[in-house]
Amino acid sequence: MRSRSLRLLPLIVLLLGLVPFLLPVRAAEDQARTPITGKAVPRLRDLDQIMLDILREHNIPGGSLAVAKDGRLVFAHGFGWADVENKKPMRPALRFNLASCTKPVTAAAVLKLVDQGKLRLDDKVFALLNYIKPPPGAKVDPRIREITVRQMLHHASGLARDHGPLREIARSLRVQPPVNVAQATAFNLGKPLLFDPGTESKYSNLGFLILRLVVEHGSGQEYEKFTAEHVLKPMGIPNAHLDRSEGYWPNEVHRYAGGKCLRGGHGEFRGGGCWVLSTVDAMRFVTSLDGTRGERVLSPRAFREMVAPLPSLGKKATERHNGLGWDIVQSSPAGVHFSKNGGIAGIATWIEHLPNGVCWAAFFNGNLKGESNEGESKSKPAGKRPWPLIRAALGKIDNWPAHDLFPAE
Repeated sequence: MRSRSLRLLPLIVLLLGLVPFLLPVRAAEDQARTPITGKAVPRLRDLDQIMLDILREHNIPGGSLAVAKDGRLVFAHGFGWADVENKKPMRPALRFNLASCTKPVTAAAVLKLVDQGKLRLDDKVFALLNYIKPPPGAKVDPRIREITVRQMLHHASGLARDHGPLREIARSLRVQPPVNVAQATAFNLGKPLLFDPGTESKYSNLGFLILRLVVEHGSGQEYEKFTAEHVLKPMGIPNAHLDRSEGYWPNEVHRYAGGKCLRGGHGEFRGGGCWVLSTVDAMRFVTSLDGTRGERVLSPRAFREMVAPLPSLGKKATERHNGLGWDIVQSSPAGVHFSKNGGIAGIATWIEHLPNGVCWAAFFNGNLKGESNEGESKSKPAGKRPWPLIRAALGKIDNWPAHDLFPAE
């Protein structure tokens, strides 16, 4: 047995020596099968292979990755397919349903109204929305009246995670579907809070839907119109809109789940859709927030509020906490780190700002193995989560390109 092992040793050494040559061959084969679009950036070519590996491992048709450094767009590539049936390659400028990455956009709209003097973060939400009434005969939890805008932005309102079944809402309010955000809010006024406002932080999609009504109250415009005109367009993101109730916008990628293309849109919920933006748009958004690109749309004070912890929870800025619309925030002498993920059927999104002036967004038109549509871990076997892989690769770069792709995109 020992002599046989010794005879095999030269072959093993030979094969190990070929590994460095086989890896580029695999990369070339991946790229031949899977289209990559966008300006080539040789210095950041490792990001291409990481994205190709993610598509293959999670069986996702396509994805997009954009990276900015100190306010400059240094990388923007599309990978795979935006529309499998019609063989349309993914391109950096194509837009995705953001899913819960919509929440930082909503937070920015609220903060814009604060900058304009039309709203205060410590205003009581249901004093502003006093036209919304609970269902007939419902008992209202008195603590609901104490919820502030700030608490709602921090997921500290005590409201339920979600609005509840739309058919039950319609039946309770005696209205015909589709249900709208105001009606979903009215229905939930009859539900008890999970905790005293400001004492805990538990994720609430419902709270961020209600914040759309706060934006409408403060601005006198529809949520979508005000946010597009006063937040996104000044950031260099024109023609932004929420997803359609059904189907796709012309520049929107198709979503895939269970091996089939989904019909798109947000179904029977009026005004409850998500923003549709590209990864490049996400970089315009974040570099405007942090002040590294052009004139800031939000004031420095509003940005500080966005990344500060909720005072009543007793956390310091140097401790990990959530911000206004951001799931993870942590400050250090090097800068501030904040990020947000999102997920619905056929979509996985991530936006992140690192302390060293690097920010990035990775969007996919499929779901990740081992995660729910909300981006949370499930009991199913998981593949390698893409976000740490991309972050680790960005952390190894010490010689950033000097170009700026924003004008071209």
